[in-house]
Amino acid sequence: MTTNPIPVTKGENQRLRWLLKAADKDADGTRAVLTGASIEHQAMVATDGFRLQAIETPYYARVELEGTVARFDDLQASSETVTPTPIEGQFPDYHVIMPKGEPVFEIALDGKLLREALEGMKGGVFGKVTLRFYGPTQPVEVFGQANDESRVYALIMPMHPGHENGEPWRP
Repeated sequence: MTTNPIPVTKGENQRLRWLLKAADKDADGTRAVLTGASIEHQAMVATDGFRLQAIETPYYARVELEGTVARFDDLQASSETVTPTPIEGQFPDYHVIMPKGEPVFEIALDGKLLREALEGMKGGVFGKVTLRFYGPTQPVEVFGQANDESRVYALIMPMHPGHENGEPWRP
């Protein structure tokens, strides 16, 4: 595996920084592989054991990094290159936790509206966020419960669930 700087586009940088938010920042010992991303032919995957995030593997990673687990410590919003640092160990088989069967229903939401609703519920004061789904054409309710028992609420209307490019992608 190369440890030389690899050029990345602004979009690749943004997706990689999003992906690495799911990596475990404090893992050590046998869990050290969770501080980076598993790089496979189709997907780059990061997990901290509580969440999993994946992106489609960019071409540079498929060619130079496939089959490895790596950290990208030098990655900043302004980075035009990344330097992978290999991590020894076996990344967990995340395929065993992927949902099986058909979804009960699907709902498409405007990502900006969902993000804005959740932004008001972030930080150490909100211990729990609950989403309520009533069906694919019904609004989604978002409830925030703060540690001091104060509460916030958001309602988000669904979008048309069409998939212009076929089925939704997942690793």
